[in-house]
Amino acid sequence: MSKDDFVPSRGTDQGTALPAYEWGALAASETFVRGEPVSINAAGSITESATNPDADDFVGFAAGSGDTVGATDPIGTVRTPEGLFTPGLSPNLPTTGDDVPFFRARQQRKWMTRNFSTAGVGVLVTPTVAVIGDVGGLRLNGGVWFFDTAAGTTKLGRVTDVFDANFRSLKRAGAGTGVWVEIEWATSQLSVVSAPLA
Repeated sequence: MSKDDFVPSRGTDQGTALPAYEWGALAASETFVRGEPVSINAAGSITESATNPDADDFVGFAAGSGDTVGATDPIGTVRTPEGLFTPGLSPNLPTTGDDVPFFRARQQRKWMTRNFSTAGVGVLVTPTVAVIGDVGGLRLNGGVWFFDTAAGTTKLGRVTDVFDANFRSLKRAGAGTGVWVEIEWATSQLSVVSAPLA
């Protein structure tokens, strides 16, 4: 797993502040880290989404580590049972039931990723201005989450812009070499759209 596979967009239409985050109880044996897709399981706990999740298995992105075993994030996160800081294992791992922060994938809230794919299995490709408007979903490959626009991917969001390495908009420029894609989420576990994405 890798940190910050997805980050909140802070473009001119999104403002400079991070979106508000929410808290949920952490499920057992989790290894997700900040920026990875999460969902709410049947017990009401926060868990990492399955690859190619449908809207019922995706609520947003982790805003902190949920790694209860230290496999991917030995730093851990601030644990907040009853609002108090409690040291965890080596040295500060969250444990099952701890509150973990997450950003809800709300409609009109945009996110960015460097991990763009069109292959259906999460293989990195360079985005161009031609992908603006394409719809796609989430794929996990080799511990990295991708926004993937392949035909078989569950459609959760739409590419709204592509940015170069200096965060210049290719939409405005009309051409260039993309590094980041900006995505607007249309549907998730806690929100639906009136018309499905085509």
